[in-house]
Amino acid sequence: MDMGIDFSKKIRKFWKKGSKSFSYLELVDKLNGNPDGIRLLDKMIQDYEILDVDGNGNYKLISKTSYKIGKYVAFKNGDGKIVSGDSEYAVFSERNMHAINGDIVLFDSVSHNKGVNIIKVLDRKVNVLLGEVKKYGDSFFVIPDDSRYRSLTISLDGTSHIEGEKVQVLLATRLNDNFYIGEIKKRIGYKDDPGVDILMEAYRYGIRDEFGSDVTSSLELVPYEVSDSDKIGRMDYSKKMVFTIDGKHTKDRDDAISLEVLPSGNFWLGVHIADVSHYVKYDSAIDKEARLRGTSSYLANTVIPMLPHKLSNGICSLNENVDRLTISCMMEIDLNGNVVRSDIVPSYIKSSKEMNYDDVNSILEQGVVPSGYENYVDILRLMEKVSQLLRKKREMNDSIDFNSSELEVVCDDSGKISEFIVKSQRTAEKIIEDFMIVANSTVAKSMSNYPFIYRIHDSYREDKMTDFLNMLDAIGIKFNPMGDDIGKELAVFLKGNGTLGHFLETLLIRTFSKAVYDTKNIGHYGLGLEDYCHFTSPIRRYPDLMVHNLIKDFKLNMRDGDIDWSNVLTAIANHSSKMERNAAECERSVMLMKCAEYMEGHIGEVFNGTIISMNDKSIFVELDNMISGSVSIDTMTDSYYYDKEQFVLFSHDGGDNYYLGDRLELLLVGANKNKKLIRFAIKSKIYENRYLTSDVKKKVYSAKDSNMYYNVNKGVNKKRTKR
Repeated sequence: MDMGIDFSKKIRKFWKKGSKSFSYLELVDKLNGNPDGIRLLDKMIQDYEILDVDGNGNYKLISKTSYKIGKYVAFKNGDGKIVSGDSEYAVFSERNMHAINGDIVLFDSVSHNKGVNIIKVLDRKVNVLLGEVKKYGDSFFVIPDDSRYRSLTISLDGTSHIEGEKVQVLLATRLNDNFYIGEIKKRIGYKDDPGVDILMEAYRYGIRDEFGSDVTSSLELVPYEVSDSDKIGRMDYSKKMVFTIDGKHTKDRDDAISLEVLPSGNFWLGVHIADVSHYVKYDSAIDKEARLRGTSSYLANTVIPMLPHKLSNGICSLNENVDRLTISCMMEIDLNGNVVRSDIVPSYIKSSKEMNYDDVNSILEQGVVPSGYENYVDILRLMEKVSQLLRKKREMNDSIDFNSSELEVVCDDSGKISEFIVKSQRTAEKIIEDFMIVANSTVAKSMSNYPFIYRIHDSYREDKMTDFLNMLDAIGIKFNPMGDDIGKELAVFLKGNGTLGHFLETLLIRTFSKAVYDTKNIGHYGLGLEDYCHFTSPIRRYPDLMVHNLIKDFKLNMRDGDIDWSNVLTAIANHSSKMERNAAECERSVMLMKCAEYMEGHIGEVFNGTIISMNDKSIFVELDNMISGSVSIDTMTDSYYYDKEQFVLFSHDGGDNYYLGDRLELLLVGANKNKKLIRFAIKSKIYENRYLTSDVKKKVYSAKDSNMYYNVNKGVNKKRTKR
């Protein structure tokens, strides 16, 4: 018999008759002092299955009480909630027993005035915080940046501190519930120094900006130039017309392209990718750090790379007029955009030119040839033709082609944002995207019989798609699908919706599942491809580096050792997906902060924007420059009711109603960089997105005629005086 299970049952029976409590000695006595029983008793106390309910050594089985254990989530207004199992419990600030965000707490699940009481903090998970050094009298303290931790007092020993310095602080010694002696782990910089605000956001998301001594010492073995011995056994493409096309400020060039016309009339497309794995061996110090980071992070004007600059901007970057090692995916493309033959080979190239998107677009879209591009005009026009063939082929396979635009920042010499630019995908960008997609797909197909990491994308979520279709119907957009794939038909349909197109596409994208990395291939729904991976960016994405390792191991027989990939790939895929999401969230947070910082200098100015969302508290708008903000309903003169089924904000006073997609003239009334908030007031309505249907008219009339209405401004029900 398993004695652990036997003692577990015996201990639980002590409370069979109800709520009696026992001292620890009484419990030991009931166990006849048996060591195995005492060990299990101690573990149950340690795991909070048995509680010292009053702090005086009186123990009860938690299941015999109304007490529960959960994780405390603090809100910025001081209140919070406890997540326990599948349930959530509200906690008001006066009942939180000084708990901070992330604490594991013991609470009484019996509700009092719609909130529960925290009994005590059982475990404090937070031990490192970000904050600013402040001086009070002769003493220094760290004030946490996150308001959810402001109840903590963090004192610093000594006097060698600088007020206004941003730091990462360890809660080293706990003097009482919320009073600590702190120990500075990292001095990030003075609060107003250029780039410190971005670094603070990076640290908040756990993004590492420095490489350890093991990595830096390993870099000493990395060469600055490709040796002749490294070229042995590789295809020589150094005398071919091979070049890169990137953004103007790109420093890590990991892909180059080439194109020839074959005697058959087909095209021989080469996508040449930096052979990072030649210098970064699997499980080396550099590889482990890259795996941990998962991805490079692009935070406004700052890049925190996955690999040290000696690799990312040096020997691995396909810079102009120098030899570089590559893995080349060579593909024969027919006139219908099909890949009819392919080969993946180790190679080396010498890029003949570092092109940028703007210059290439000036050739292909305006016919203007910048200096130095004269010899490349014909090949670029041929590449545009092949790009169009590949894109047409994907469209036939039901690829979803969104009109993607993104916000790009321009900084002055001090690191301040001087301008925001809305960047749309133009011809040059489409060429590179199409060539990279076909290479990624070709590589994935060729590796289908081996252990591998795929880039997969599931289709839309049914519940979110239903909500989206209901929203379209409510705002007067009639969509009648002809086939079975609503998501892809919608993407095509929305292109015909003019000014609404961008914001509706944004909402549609949210109905789709997120693309992730996985060892199981389910295809890529958005691209309409059965096989897809990430192969083309090994400098900035770890899964791409892994794909190179797998290609070398299984296809090219360039293995350095015998590695059992089946034991590691799933963990790598999951971690890479997690770090990708984390980096994306940090990038978004930095962009929100920088948008607010920029708008702080434009308060009182007028902008045009579109309503992209709303609720019973706010109208959310996106300006024409893609900066987003909100209008607080309690600042509006009328009383309003938000109908969540019709997606309409109704005026009870005969004023304007507001619909998704309405175009507004907006006055900027406030911006706060630290809170990442931008506030507007509505100056006027430029035009309304839709006319009222008869059903909505009836609903509006009914609301206006009612003797009761909901005053959103005050948040209370009020009697309406009949006129």
